[in-house]
Formats: sequence, structure tokens, C-alpha cells
Amino acid sequence: MKKTFFLCALSISPLLMSAPAQAEETREAVRLNEQQHDWVLEYMRRMLETVSDMQGHLATGNTEKVAEQATSVRSFARNTKPRGIGKQFPAGFKSMARQMNASWTELATPTDDAAQISATTQKLLNSCNACHRVYYLPPVTPGGALIE
Repeated sequence: MKKTFFLCALSISPLLMSAPAQAEETREAVRLNEQQHDWVLEYMRRMLETVSDMQGHLATGNTEKVAEQATSVRSFARNTKPRGIGKQFPAGFKSMARQMNASWTELATPTDDAAQISATTQKLLNSCNACHRVYYLPPVTPGGALIE
């Protein structure tokens, strides 16, 4: 019995020690220059942080602060967006971005209706998740060359 177990363990040990295979990327790449790439990543981080903050405000009943937070993230996008960004975006990406922006606009409108805020936040996150399932940003080296 011990000998059989030892032989089985020995025969599968190379499988256990090998590195896991990398899954092939099946999402569509959104290729950007370095400035655009960095801005999109920063914008996505700010949106995620804002959603987290808004949930905290909603939990404490501070719906006014939710609208302020949404307005702030919209202002960041409007005031810092690199010139020309978006022209190279695939049509589906643009469509999802419009859905996302509509949710931010709705969240920036002050309301005391916590259920509405929650439903709109859910729509917003659904847009984010859908986009991340379909598209990805390939890494860019300093100077703008894509890493393949």
C-alpha cells in the first residue's frame, strides 16, 4: 500500500510542481498611447474608489454626499481627459462608456431615494463588469510602445 501511494505521488509530482498554464487572452485589446493608457487606468481607479465611498455615504444616509462624489468623478473626466482619446475606441467600448456615463450623470443628480441610488449604482457596476469582460488594456512601455 505504501509503495503504491509512493509511486502514485512520484508519478504526479512533476504535474504539481509545474507552473500553471496561462490562459490565452480572449478579450479585445484597446490600444492606447502611454498618456491615454495612464489616464484610463487612473480614471478607472477613481471611479472604483468613488463607488466605494458612495456606498459608505449611502449606508449612513448621506445621499447628498453621493451626488457630490459622482459630480467629482465626472469633473475629473471632463477636466483631465487627454485630447483625442476615444477616437480609437471600438464601437462596443464606446456604447458601454455611454451607458456608464449616463449612470454617473444620474448619480450626480441629488436625490434622497436610496433605492434609486442603489439601482443606479448597480447599473453602473454592470457596465463596468461588461466592459472588463470584453476589453482589456495591453501594457505600454515608457515611450508608448505596446508590450505584446
